[in-house]
Amino acid sequence: MERARTETTDARLAHRGIRWLFALMGVGCVGLGYLGLVVPGMPATVFFLVALWSFQRSCPAFERWLLEKSPARGVLQDWQRERSMSLRTKRVALAMLWVSIALSVAYLAATGRPAWVPSVVFASGLVGTWVILRVRTKAPA
Repeated sequence: MERARTETTDARLAHRGIRWLFALMGVGCVGLGYLGLVVPGMPATVFFLVALWSFQRSCPAFERWLLEKSPARGVLQDWQRERSMSLRTKRVALAMLWVSIALSVAYLAATGRPAWVPSVVFASGLVGTWVILRVRTKAPA
């Protein structure tokens, strides 16, 4: 009997510890998201999406705040409701992705990096494009 109680308590403490880790990760991602709003070339929305995912597993109050008050609330609400992106959001994301990829590849090539380095950056852009295009497009309102 005593052993069962200890295992149950340990499981609850472990669960609480995991929740704290998710909450901490969410807060960090919100900070990076806000930083991404002011630093050129740094994404913001992806960090807010990860924060939403983290808060769903740890802190409903922070989740509500993110869905109601964050700068990315429209995108987050669309994602939460329909797992979709608006056509405009997709276009902006793809444009920003490829501007960043082009600048990165140009810089890497100009600084004499081995050819495989810009190739990896370019391939990463193709993967990112594939992911964005696979997300369902939200029907126009």
